[in-house]
Amino acid sequence: MLTTGTPVNATVWLSDLTDSSAVAVALNMIAQSWAALSLADCLAWVRTLDFQLQPPLLQFLAGIWAEQDPQAAVLWAGRELQDGLLLDAFIRKAGVIWLEDEGPAAIAAWLNQNPASPAYDSLAAILVQYTSFLDPATALVWAESIRQPNKRDYWTTQLRLSLGIATVPTPVFEQDLYAEEFDDLPAEDSALEETEEFLDELPLLEPEDEEEAFVD
Repeated sequence: MLTTGTPVNATVWLSDLTDSSAVAVALNMIAQSWAALSLADCLAWVRTLDFQLQPPLLQFLAGIWAEQDPQAAVLWAGRELQDGLLLDAFIRKAGVIWLEDEGPAAIAAWLNQNPASPAYDSLAAILVQYTSFLDPATALVWAESIRQPNKRDYWTTQLRLSLGIATVPTPVFEQDLYAEEFDDLPAEDSALEETEEFLDELPLLEPEDEEEAFVD
């Protein structure tokens, strides 16, 4: 199966499989094998698959790429993944690995430098989730920068409640000031673990579905 020359050839026989679990296992094997030869070609192949098959494979490949070059991975996702569900799937995996390897300051610096990136909201949400365990006030400032209304409202509401703030005006946003504060935060393994667990349990949703899903 993995010696057919291309993943396209290797997946021809998958149409005969009726077990979705078997299909998922086979696709993961193909992706792992092909990514070792050419990550770019493997990503291009995944984008040709049926939509519902793409999120887990994109997350798998995001993990590989983020270990090598997280900034390049995030830039690619922002440029190539126009669908919000696929973008979130990719950024969740790449962002957590980046956070684990380089810490929140690196992600904050990237967000400061790339405010217009389509990947901004997904990556900022990971930073907010992590920072909420350590410094909710700083997390709130970053949450206010998220452009997607439902995602922003969810995080700002949760953080204001945790800070005991009923209503607050939207602050004058000066991200660069807050990027430096991450240098002083402790390296909290528990915060990273809780962030990973939260993202693993959070379903991938279309943007218009997020508000309803996050209502307690």
